[in-house]
Amino acid sequence: LISVNEVGGEPVPMHDPLETFHRYNTCQREHRPYSLKATSTHDTKRGEDVRARINVLSEIPDSWQARLSRWMGWNGRRKKLWGNESVPDSDMEMLIYQSMLGAWPFFSSELPEFKDRFKAYVIKAAREAKAYTGWLSINQEYEEALLNFTGAILDLPAADRFMRDFLSLQKEIAYYGVFNSLSQVVLKVASPGVVDLYRGTELWDLSLVDPDNRRPVDFDLRRSMMDEMDGEIDAATLRELMLAPEDGRIKLYAVTKALKTRMEYPDLFLNGDYLPLDASGECRGHIAAFARRFEGWWALAVVPRLLTRLIERGSLPVGERPWAGTGLELPPDAPRCWHNVFTGDSIERDECVRLPLSSVFRSFPVALLLGQKNRRHKGQGEYGRFQPSSQPSPVSAEGEAEIRSLSTATFFRSREKDKPAFGRFQLRPSFAPARRRSECTDLPG
Repeated sequence: LISVNEVGGEPVPMHDPLETFHRYNTCQREHRPYSLKATSTHDTKRGEDVRARINVLSEIPDSWQARLSRWMGWNGRRKKLWGNESVPDSDMEMLIYQSMLGAWPFFSSELPEFKDRFKAYVIKAAREAKAYTGWLSINQEYEEALLNFTGAILDLPAADRFMRDFLSLQKEIAYYGVFNSLSQVVLKVASPGVVDLYRGTELWDLSLVDPDNRRPVDFDLRRSMMDEMDGEIDAATLRELMLAPEDGRIKLYAVTKALKTRMEYPDLFLNGDYLPLDASGECRGHIAAFARRFEGWWALAVVPRLLTRLIERGSLPVGERPWAGTGLELPPDAPRCWHNVFTGDSIERDECVRLPLSSVFRSFPVALLLGQKNRRHKGQGEYGRFQPSSQPSPVSAEGEAEIRSLSTATFFRSREKDKPAFGRFQLRPSFAPARRRSECTDLPG
C-alpha cells in the first residue's frame, strides 16, 4: 500500500497493529511527551484523508487484487511502448490506481481540476522514483507515454467497463474512509504529544504531494461552517452530518470539539497517564481505545476500526445493531459516569466496569469521553453533572506552554498577513489558564 510508503513511515507488515500503536504511544508519553503529532505536513506525499481511504484496501485484499488484475488487463491496450518497456510498468500502474482511489474528489464539479493536478502528481512521482526519468535527467519520451496513459484512463466515460468498476470501488473506499479519518482525528488529539493540524485539514484533505498540498485554503468557508455549528448540536443534526459527509462538516465538527476539550484540560492530555484499553464481546476486534488520567480527571478516546467487516456500505456504525453485547473494559478505579463531548450524552459503566459501546457510539461514530473520580455534589449523590467552579485549576508550565502553542501549531495556521492565525479562536496575550470544573460530580455540563 502506498499509504504506508510515507515520510516518517515504515512500510513493513505489522504483526499486531493495535499493540504497536499502544506501544508507540506509551513510549511517546514516557520519553517524548511534548513532541509534535502531525498527520499531514507540507512534505507528506499524500493528504491524511487520502491515506485513510487507501488504508481501507488492507481490509479487502481479495477484492482489491481481483480488481487490480482486471484493470491491468483492460487498460493494457492503452499503454505505449518505450523501447521494449510498456509504460507504465506494473509498479507505477498500481500507484496510479491507488492514488486515484484515495484522491478522487467527492464532487464531480471538481473533476476537471483534479485531472490536471493528478497528471502533475504522476510526473513528479515518476521523477522522484528515478527509475525511468528524474529531475536531473528528464526523459521526455517516457513522460509523454506516462501522461498519455494517465490521461486516457482519467478521461474514460462513466459507461466504460474500467470506469464503472473503478467508481464502484472508489465509492466504497470513500465511504469507509470517512470513518477512518474521523478515528484518526480523535486518536491524534487525545494521544501523547502536541497536536498539529496542517493548513486546510480541518476539512477533507484529499491533496497529493507538494505543490498540490500548498493550494490556497478557503478560510472563510471554514469560519462560516464553524459559525453554523457553534454551540450544542442535537442528534438529528449529527445524523445529517453523517449522512452527508461530502462537504467535510463532520470532520470540522470532530476537530473543533476535540481541540476545545484539549484546550480546556491541557494537563490531562499533555501530562496524563496513558492506559491502553481492551474491549470484550463479539465486536472487540473492531475497537481502538485508550484512557488518559491526571489527578482524578479522565479522558477516553474510543474509535471503530476495520468497519468493512462490521457494517455494510450505507449503514452507520452507531447504535445497538453493530455494537450489541460489546463493551469497553475500564480500569477498576475509573469513574462511573462519563460525558461524551461530541454528543453531550451521559454514559454510565456497568457493575463489571464496562462501558457498553452501543451507548458510547449511540449517535456518533467516534467518541471522546470525560470523567472525574470521587467528586460529590450536594443533592445529586456521588455522580451527577459537572458544575462550573469559580476558581481556575492549576495548570503546569508545560500545560500553559501548550495552550499558547495552539495559536501557531493548530487550527487555521496561516502565514498570510491578512489572515488571522487561529480563525475564530483568537488567543489573547493574557490567555488565562483553563478552568477546571470542580465542586461537581462526574459529568461536565
